[in-house]
Amino acid sequence: MEASDPSSMLASEMEEGRIVTLSQCPKEDVVSPTLSSGSTFVGSTYHPREVLSLIRTLPSRLRGKFSVRNPNQRRKSKILIRRLEDSPKGFPYVASYLDSDDSFMIYRRFGFLHARLILNKQDELRALESDLRAVDKQDWNDASRRKYLKSRTKDNSRVLAANAVSRKQLLEIIEKKTLEYGQLLLQAQQLVSLNRPAARDHRSVINMMENHNPLFEAEASFIYEKEDLITLRPGRETAFLDAFVERMLQMCHCKPIQRIFCSEETRAKSTDPDLHYFTRERINAFVTFIITCFILVVLIVPIWALYHITTNTNGSATSPTCLGVLLVSTLIFSAILSLFTKARRHEILAAAAG
Repeated sequence: MEASDPSSMLASEMEEGRIVTLSQCPKEDVVSPTLSSGSTFVGSTYHPREVLSLIRTLPSRLRGKFSVRNPNQRRKSKILIRRLEDSPKGFPYVASYLDSDDSFMIYRRFGFLHARLILNKQDELRALESDLRAVDKQDWNDASRRKYLKSRTKDNSRVLAANAVSRKQLLEIIEKKTLEYGQLLLQAQQLVSLNRPAARDHRSVINMMENHNPLFEAEASFIYEKEDLITLRPGRETAFLDAFVERMLQMCHCKPIQRIFCSEETRAKSTDPDLHYFTRERINAFVTFIITCFILVVLIVPIWALYHITTNTNGSATSPTCLGVLLVSTLIFSAILSLFTKARRHEILAAAAG
């Protein structure tokens, strides 16, 4: 059988129209290389106009495949605000008022009840401790029972009388009472460490109770337990400068101040004209700005004074004057930290020494 020549086979297939070359195709046909069944396309390429069209439409195709549009992304989200007037008079109204601002979160810590419960648990543990020592002493006095003090396994497996309490049962009772006692101690410690309410905040809650009368006299009497009240407000907010700024804003209450220091959400809390709310973040920013200005003045003015003293006196009697300026500026700086912030003593000493 003779092997067929590849060149002759290719020529015969081209004559039959089963192979199409680029030289046989018009330029317009190169753009869309669609062939009939049974044909082979050799040397295919894209027309430059089609390449440009693909490049131009590529970004839109990618956005359509990989981006997910939110149909509601242009809608403004609605913030729900609990209005004080929407709460019915009673405990719901008082709860809404106390929750409307950090300054009004004033509650009782029940120090007397905590003390009574702690004393009660303490005495129970004292009695259990005496019982445990008595059991240990009885076993130690009897030489045949000393082994129960040296082995927990033997002590748990010992046979006792019908009404007798084993050391294991006694220890389980002591463990339960000790945990309850420790929990009470820690809870009382946490309550004592909370801040006392400021006088202005306490007076605001009292005015609400007396003006609106949401509760009966017995239920509303908690607000008059001044020595037993605590506030959940953070400690820094009770600084002198914060209280002074809030007091001035309440005294100079007008529409421009309300727009500056009260957001729309805060104004929507109540329609009572006698009740003034302020946005806490804006007050904190204003207080921080005032403190920054004070500190800059305290740091720059002494340097300016020392410069003029040393240049105008020609070095005569400058040492006592410079020491006096440094002493006064340090005292003013420490006073600003103490009055305008809640810095601790060691923090004030470190700042003054620096």
